[in-house]
Amino acid sequence: MSHAINVKEANVNTVSIEINALKIGKKQVTMGVFRQLENESIINFETMELKGIPWGKVNYWPKPCNDDHLHIVWQKGKELKRACVFKNIYGFIRKSVYKEEVKSVYDELNNLTSDYAMCYLYKLKKEGKDFNFRNNRFSTYVDDFKLTFDSWISNNPNYRPHEGFYNIMTSTYYGFLEKEFEEYYSEELSHSTEELRILFHNNNTNLKVYMKKYEVIYEQLKVLEQLFIAV
Repeated sequence: MSHAINVKEANVNTVSIEINALKIGKKQVTMGVFRQLENESIINFETMELKGIPWGKVNYWPKPCNDDHLHIVWQKGKELKRACVFKNIYGFIRKSVYKEEVKSVYDELNNLTSDYAMCYLYKLKKEGKDFNFRNNRFSTYVDDFKLTFDSWISNNPNYRPHEGFYNIMTSTYYGFLEKEFEEYYSEELSHSTEELRILFHNNNTNLKVYMKKYEVIYEQLKVLEQLFIAV
């Protein structure tokens, strides 16, 4: 159960020149108390800014956590909280308790970039450009954005036409795929090839800026002083 810790009761005491102890009142915070701190992301993944004041990092990972990420103690208003901070965005998406919070923002940026890239390549193919393929996989770069698709068709009811993109680009597809692709992406394909290239480039730039902002935040948090808690 999460436990709200009032900032007035908490402080960081210097025990020695190298050790900072996290205390509540005069008592050093224990592992049990640390676990009771509410686990909330210190990062606002929409604005990619900190939501509060970081106090330091704690090298203690209660289950289900492990040491593949940072544990940050931080202040939000008058409360202390703890947060998991992974080295990159993908760590959050794979196993973070904030997975959906991160995924909703990242997927929107990544999917939009991917959609414009596919439509741009599709237009180029229609204009006669050839692409290289290997081992039933379509893999190519648009600028530095990599697109890779397997040669398979999904029976998933949430199927999106891009899942058959390899088959569309190699002309080894069932007849309905190209039609469905054009219907699904009718708005995007209404743009010219050059307009699609520009739209892709702008969205890819936004995605890279977003990822770079996260890298900067991680580096700032990584060098915070370690806070020691009692066993």
